[in-house]
Amino acid sequence: MAFFAHLKQAKHRHASRPPASKRAFVWTFINKIEFEDWRLFIEEQLLLRFPQYVSKNRRKDRQHLISIEEGLTFEDVYSMIKRLKIPHHLEG
Repeated sequence: MAFFAHLKQAKHRHASRPPASKRAFVWTFINKIEFEDWRLFIEEQLLLRFPQYVSKNRRKDRQHLISIEEGLTFEDVYSMIKRLKIPHHLEG
């Protein structure tokens, strides 16, 4: 599946070249999710699981459902994804 290939590539990039900005790396990962349904699902899960770093986007441009504060790392995101129960409409 394309999403999991993207996740694997991001993990490899992160391990081989640690990012200067952890927050920017997370946004790059989210922005490169190919399918909108997957992107929205991941953003919703981040909002639910990391309320200390993630809040609803209140900006008018609304490209994303969320805003991310400093402190959320790709390791957090990766661990969350590995533990997620994938909804049926995203499987396959």
